[in-house]
Amino acid sequence: PGRYDSRRPVQVQRLPGFSDSHAHAVIEGAQISSTPIFPGDFLVLGSDGLFDNLCDEDILCSVEQHCACRGPISPQQLRHAASALVDLAISRVRL
Repeated sequence: PGRYDSRRPVQVQRLPGFSDSHAHAVIEGAQISSTPIFPGDFLVLGSDGLFDNLCDEDILCSVEQHCACRGPISPQQLRHAASALVDLAISRVRL
């Protein structure tokens, strides 16, 4: 089951009695924005499980810790950064 928190974005999930047309209306009302990115930037993709449990600074620090070097970032460094983010998010879950 999902949880609702007014400080976080609306989350869509299947609930008994929640019609497809209502789900489509919620999705169509989603906010869309764009952010320019540049060579060397990192784009962190994640679900609400990541972004509901970590603040931007937590994510930044974790990525910098695992990928702070000059030159190309290796796939292994990216895997370690991703695993560290997941572990940190899980450690912050409050039930």
